[in-house]
Amino acid sequence: MKAAALATRDAPTGGLVLNIEKALELVRDSKDLRELKDIRDQAQLLNGLARSREASRALQNDAAEVKLRAERRMGELLQEQARTGERATRAGNLRRGSPKGQPEPSGDAGAPARPPTLEELGIKPMLAKRAQQVARVPVEKLETFIRTQREHEAGEITTAGLLKVAASRNPHAASNVNDGDPEKNERFTPRALVEELHKELNFTRDFAGHPKAPATEIIGRKRIWTRDDDCFTKDWAGERGLGNWPFDDLVKFVPFAFIKVFTGEAELAAQPMPATRTDQPFWQEFIEPFRPDRGGQGAEVRFISGDERDREGRTRYGDPQDPEGADAGSAGFASAVVIFRGPFVRSPRVVPRLSIDERIAGLRFADDNGMAHPWRQALMLARGERGALLEAADAAAQARDGEKKRTDDTRLTMERFCGEATDLGFRARSPRPTLVTARCQEKGCKEEFRFPVAEGLLSLKRLQQVRRHAQEHREPSKAGKGRRR
Repeated sequence: MKAAALATRDAPTGGLVLNIEKALELVRDSKDLRELKDIRDQAQLLNGLARSREASRALQNDAAEVKLRAERRMGELLQEQARTGERATRAGNLRRGSPKGQPEPSGDAGAPARPPTLEELGIKPMLAKRAQQVARVPVEKLETFIRTQREHEAGEITTAGLLKVAASRNPHAASNVNDGDPEKNERFTPRALVEELHKELNFTRDFAGHPKAPATEIIGRKRIWTRDDDCFTKDWAGERGLGNWPFDDLVKFVPFAFIKVFTGEAELAAQPMPATRTDQPFWQEFIEPFRPDRGGQGAEVRFISGDERDREGRTRYGDPQDPEGADAGSAGFASAVVIFRGPFVRSPRVVPRLSIDERIAGLRFADDNGMAHPWRQALMLARGERGALLEAADAAAQARDGEKKRTDDTRLTMERFCGEATDLGFRARSPRPTLVTARCQEKGCKEEFRFPVAEGLLSLKRLQQVRRHAQEHREPSKAGKGRRR
């Protein structure tokens, strides 16, 4: 089986069929880097073709698995050849074990042949590095990753995904597939942190809880709102809540919680989040200007010291499979807790970089989640424009009324048009509801106007055309002056 024949075309369906068993067998048995690279390139091409034709996820993953295993086999051979000296380890004709700066024999008669370089093998350095990284991934992690991605409907086999799983210290990382399942993005705030905050703040609600989370046991099972409950539709009156909102969707929760606490509907809201999000719009607009250490008031930021088991001092979050985070690896970022608690005082030292309209325009919310309005409302509150909310609503209503008036002033009914056209000496009639005609009755004139009608109305400009024509008959020399023919 040649590398160029990884896929065949199914005649009845016209689709592509990959013989994955033979392709993987070819990868396992091959000891030729050039052949493996050819297989890898062919599988990558087939994967892209399957995507473009919206082929089945199984076919895409078949091609992706062949590509991944070919890269792993390439990495194994590259490592082996570097050890044995069958491949030059740098482009300058140097081989591992040779004295530094001493070139290899040039290939003259009687001299040993110089091993090939990556460039001569047709392999780019980045691909060689990636292939050797894949080769260092334990077999168990590789097989678990491939199996897990195939088991999920939206699972996707990629080299980057494998390396990310391999680098993670979370034993469940291989099963964290971004397939739209909320369970995959659930992270539980550590028990010790929840207990410390609850003791001080006395939470009455978990705004985004989970039945298995430690916060549920601490705050109370009857006091949690799960994702299915949708905290955005609930009554926050008098609540003192813990957020626990997923980190990948903070742009939705933070402005909403800010509004609820700023307006006094909720007493306070606390939300753990990565401390690396300080450059995000929600942090710059609703947190930074109200930090006490920045001269404001209302948004307290507490940086979390982290887990004592982690030498970098980072937090270990649990998940539905490991609620207490006993076996979880530490997060790849520093963490903080943001506490919204009024009254709010904006720091004069923090000046907005963008106008409200520019900020809203730069945030691309889906039309169905209705978040553009809460963002605008939150921005007006944050920037001291609370009264502008009612003014904006009044302005919008006046704009609608003005548009309606302008429409009334520039449109007229079909009956009015026919009446005025008749007075000007035209024969006006409506042969059908969507059309009106006006024929000039002056002797020797055969001009007839035909205008469209929409919902019984037509533009005032149509009547003006008829008036101009009647004026030409009354004052031909004056009306014809400067008239375009």
